[in-house]
Amino acid sequence: KHMSKKITSEEVAYAGKFLQVKKYKLQSSIDSTEHVYECLERADSVCAVVFNKETDKYLFVKQFRVGAKKEMIELVAGMVEKEDASLEDCIIREIQEELGYSVNKDDVRFLYSFYSSPGASTEKMHLFYVDVDQKISAGGGIHDEDIEIVEFTADELMNVDMFEDVKTILGAVWVNS
Repeated sequence: KHMSKKITSEEVAYAGKFLQVKKYKLQSSIDSTEHVYECLERADSVCAVVFNKETDKYLFVKQFRVGAKKEMIELVAGMVEKEDASLEDCIIREIQEELGYSVNKDDVRFLYSFYSSPGASTEKMHLFYVDVDQKISAGGGIHDEDIEIVEFTADELMNVDMFEDVKTILGAVWVNS
């Protein structure tokens, strides 16, 4: 039997700087029982496979991630903000902040949109492919991001075992498909 549920109520259980946790009551359409679920309410985000045309290498960021409790190597990424006119504008801003490259809008190509954890979070990620060759700053992120830039060849990306998050694995697999 297919079981569908209907949201009967929602309340904010926690409101933080970047996210909220909401508590939902869902009612079963089969037997009317109610169940409580928590969901992380978070803005959508962008990420990109970034290719440096001058070095023939792909650019990644290495930074401490509190969810993993360690440093991770990932695609450049960031949350969509109210000031962003488009998803493309958002990823261009993130590439400039984190990697230090200027980006022409014509070099931004949309690949996929996906939920990274739809059972627990509202965040939808939008993955792009971007060519760069104009370094305009050191990069490293803003505020306390403390980002290190790392580079890999396409051959090195065939070893997806070095990545542990879904967006970066998806990007590395896309490069080698």
